[in-house]
Amino acid sequence: MQRRFWLKRSALGTAALLSFPTTYWANNSDFTVKNEEIRLNANENPYGPSKRVRKALQSRSPLGNRYPWALKQKLKDKLAHRFDLSPDWFFLGAGSAELLGLLGLYYGSQSGTVISPAPIFPLLPQYMARHGGDWRQVQMAANGEISLSAIDQTIDSKTQLLYICNPNNPTGWTFPSKLLKEYCQAVPKQIDICVDEAYIEYTKDDESASVAELVERHPNLIICRTFSKIYGLAGMRVGYMIAHPDKIKKYKDYHTGFELTASAHALQAAIVALDDQEFVEESRRKNREALADMIKVCTKLQLPYIPSQANHLAFNPTALAVPFFDRMAEASIRLGRFQYQGEDWCRLTMGTKTEMRVFQEKLQGLLG
Repeated sequence: MQRRFWLKRSALGTAALLSFPTTYWANNSDFTVKNEEIRLNANENPYGPSKRVRKALQSRSPLGNRYPWALKQKLKDKLAHRFDLSPDWFFLGAGSAELLGLLGLYYGSQSGTVISPAPIFPLLPQYMARHGGDWRQVQMAANGEISLSAIDQTIDSKTQLLYICNPNNPTGWTFPSKLLKEYCQAVPKQIDICVDEAYIEYTKDDESASVAELVERHPNLIICRTFSKIYGLAGMRVGYMIAHPDKIKKYKDYHTGFELTASAHALQAAIVALDDQEFVEESRRKNREALADMIKVCTKLQLPYIPSQANHLAFNPTALAVPFFDRMAEASIRLGRFQYQGEDWCRLTMGTKTEMRVFQEKLQGLLG
C-alpha cells in the first residue's frame, strides 16, 4: 500500500473515532462511575471475567514490553480449530466495535449503500455514511420483528452491504435460525452481508444459531463476534471477524494497527475464556433466569416489551406517566435508552440478582 494512502486512511479512521457521537445506550463513561451505581446500560456480563481468566492473568501475565504476535496467532489457531477453518479466515480487533468500524470505512470508501434494520447498533452504518457511503434503514414491526422481505425490497443497484445483528441490539429480537440461514444463502453474490453475532452465545440454540457454518460456502458472508459479552471481557477489548481470506486481505489494507490493537493481556484472556465453557453456560443460565423474571414484571405492570434472547430487554416505560429515566438516574441506576416508533424505550441489561431486585423495586415504586 502506498504511504500516502495509508496515512490518509489512518487520519480518516482516527478522525471518525474521535467524532463518533455517544448515544444513550452506548455511552462509555467508566471514568465517572461511582461505586454505588448500578450499571444496567452497557450489556456487560456482571459475572465476568471468569475465575479461570483472572487466575491465568495473574500467574501467566504476558510481558508488556513485547508485541503479542505469538498470542495473536494462538488465538486465531484456537478459533480456526473451533470453526473448522484455517487461521487466515479470521481477523482480530480491539472488540468487534473496531472491526465494525473498519468495515464501515472500507465500504464507505466504495461509495455504496448499506441497508440495515432500525433501530440497530449504528457503528458500522454510521462509519460507512461518514466515509462516502449511504445508509438506508428499514423500520421494524411494532412487535420488534425484523422483516427480511422488507430489506430485500430496499435493495437496488447501489446496494453493497446488508447489516444485521442477531440477536439485535438494542431490541434483543432474534431471528429463527433456519430463516436467517436460508436468507444468507439467498442474498445475491455481488452483495455482501455482515451478521453481527455479539450476543449469539446467549440464544436458546447457542452456537447452532450462528451462521458461521455458511461462511466457507458463501464468500459474501461476514461475521463479527466479541469476547465482550458472555465471556465478560468488555474492558479487555478483543473481538474477531470471520470472512473469506480474500476479503480479510482487503480489510487489512484499511487497518492501522497491523492486527495488534488487542493487547497481550486481552489476547491471553480470550484464549483462556474460549475454553471456559462452564463459565459461559453458567452466565447463560443466570441471564435466562433474570430475563424470564423481568418479562414477568413487564407483563404484570403492562409495560410493552420486545421478546429477547440476548442479555438485555427492551421495554416501553411511557405508560408509567412519570419521568422514568430521570427517576432511575436519581436512584443511581444507569439504563440504556433508544428511540423506537417515536417514543423513548429502555434497553435494560440483565444484572445480578441483587441489581435486578433493586431495579424492580424502584420500578414498581414508581407506580405507588
